[in-house]
Amino acid sequence: MSLLKKSLLSLLLLSSFFLIASTISINQETQIITEEITFWSEIEHEKLAELLVIRMTDEELLAQIFMFGWAGSEPSPLLLSWIRERALGSVKVFGWNTDNIESVARAVTQTQELSQKNRLKIPLFVATDQEGGWIRHIKGDTSDTPGNLAIGAGGLPIDAYLSGYYISRELRALGINMNFAPTIDLYTNKDSSVIGPRSFGEDAQHSAILGQAFCQGSIDAGIIPTAKHYPGHGDTSDDSHGYLPKINISKEVLLERELVPFKLLISNKVPAIMSGHLSFPEITKSNEPASLSPYFLNKLLREELGYTGLIITDDMMMNGATTYAGSLSRAFQLAIEAGNDIIISSTCPQLNEALWTHNLKRMKENATFNAIVKKAAKKVVYEKLVYFKSDNAVPLYPDIEKIKQNIPDPDGQAFFLDQACRSITLR
Repeated sequence: MSLLKKSLLSLLLLSSFFLIASTISINQETQIITEEITFWSEIEHEKLAELLVIRMTDEELLAQIFMFGWAGSEPSPLLLSWIRERALGSVKVFGWNTDNIESVARAVTQTQELSQKNRLKIPLFVATDQEGGWIRHIKGDTSDTPGNLAIGAGGLPIDAYLSGYYISRELRALGINMNFAPTIDLYTNKDSSVIGPRSFGEDAQHSAILGQAFCQGSIDAGIIPTAKHYPGHGDTSDDSHGYLPKINISKEVLLERELVPFKLLISNKVPAIMSGHLSFPEITKSNEPASLSPYFLNKLLREELGYTGLIITDDMMMNGATTYAGSLSRAFQLAIEAGNDIIISSTCPQLNEALWTHNLKRMKENATFNAIVKKAAKKVVYEKLVYFKSDNAVPLYPDIEKIKQNIPDPDGQAFFLDQACRSITLR
């Protein structure tokens, strides 16, 4: 056989091999896309998140980035229908939901059971505000704790760690998997009643160390901590619940002071950060709140500070967000466009339905907005895969019969009393 014929035969065989290999690969890809996939499928996290998002409708994508609360001690029929029919991604437990801790556990069980009846079986993030001190949304038999300023006065990182740990153990017993704590705002403005004792103090480095210790204690107990209120709520006496605070500081001051705790927590892979309804006119040359600002969320937080975790808004029912946006529906739209991954609305069913209609319509009409929602939904699903498939994740269904054994935490009671004593200072 001539050399030319041998070469042609070799090329033919090689081409056939690659054709067969490509066909097998395409068939495998087609099979994995068409076969039944759920959140619990044994596929690598990044790939599974992608496959789940491919299967999601626009309605499911949008619902995945929403976190809603409810009024009363039991989840409302409307909230349950959001989970059942739209696959709502997250729920928030507020103080008005917590007549007793057993009702909280039953509500968590009911909502998670519904999430597992959906076709993709994506579980819910269930969040609350259990900072310690006077911000304690779940009361009842949960531990009385001295709070962050007392931890700061004592000055011991181990106290911050164990506070995060014991608070989180109680949340774990209720089936709550995310805590909007620690508050790492600095007590810069002494007239700040909204932050005040929620802060570890005015020293940026000290607050950073204590905030990181609190986060680690939470993580070790299986709870997702959330650092707040980015980029810093401490240098104002105004309360973003009532109106939009304006903090007149430069970017240089922000980087050297307010952002120091955030930078340390980001370097230690804090899983979630809450964006605050706070404006910084000297930096943005506008009254745009950081929670609705592409500059603060994408440029500064993502690009300059290198943050890769979840960005979650403060409650969008607060006037600090809606006053600027003009309506709750538009505030949600701006929050999504700015780069938040999860957007919170506390209670009002009628407004929730209006914002749903507004943003779903925008998804269907605006390809850029659709892509932003899809990116955020994939981020949320991926972080859920990382969390819920870890060894230390909070079980979906709390053991209601054992709640009284675990709340208040038996070891935590003695610790919090000792910690309160260590916080006493003389001036």
